[in-house]
Amino acid sequence: MPRNAKLFVAVTIASGSMILITSLWWDHYFESGTLFLYCLVLALLASTFKIKLPGMPSTIGASFVLFLIALTELPLEETLMIAALSTLVQCLWRPKSRPAVERVAFSIASTVISIAAAFAATAELKTQALAAALVVASIVFFAVNSALVSVVIALVNRQGPMQVWRNCHRWAFPYYVVGAGLAIAITAYGRSHSWALSFTMLPLLYMTYTCYEQWLKPQRAGAVDNT
Repeated sequence: MPRNAKLFVAVTIASGSMILITSLWWDHYFESGTLFLYCLVLALLASTFKIKLPGMPSTIGASFVLFLIALTELPLEETLMIAALSTLVQCLWRPKSRPAVERVAFSIASTVISIAAAFAATAELKTQALAAALVVASIVFFAVNSALVSVVIALVNRQGPMQVWRNCHRWAFPYYVVGAGLAIAITAYGRSHSWALSFTMLPLLYMTYTCYEQWLKPQRAGAVDNT
């Protein structure tokens, strides 16, 4: 790995670690109870629904829908804990090859940074406009996370970050749009009726994952043929 790529990875890991440690240090009581456990367990399950994007060495998981819900309903430290643990499971669940420690650490750190950015961007919207808050959170999370991953891939392969982003992450955007819609429906129902019942909508998430995985298969095959 080139020196500048190593430096970028190190800075990202240090930044994500600082955000996570600081958040847990200042408020570590986890007072949300049942809703936190619902989101954590379901996010861990959803993180096993992994999709490999064309031309990408890493995967995206379905757990981001639970991240979005947690962003509007839980404190930052609880949301970060859910995101960090889910990303760890996503990296370690049935990988094709044993993932390097720095790759796992970078994935967790980039997710933590993206969650923190989305949390800050939606601070004033959560109680006033649920749909707007979740749309903004989805956009910010996707933008920050995809930018961090694109930069490190660009540095490793000596390409332009925008070229990497266009070639890889553009395939993920529709998935995030559908996921944001599911998060809006689940959160709206949970707020007005029952959180336990609202999470019965999550089979729709698995259906979305399955359909998207099938749609991407020929795209991945095309990416392999062009290499």
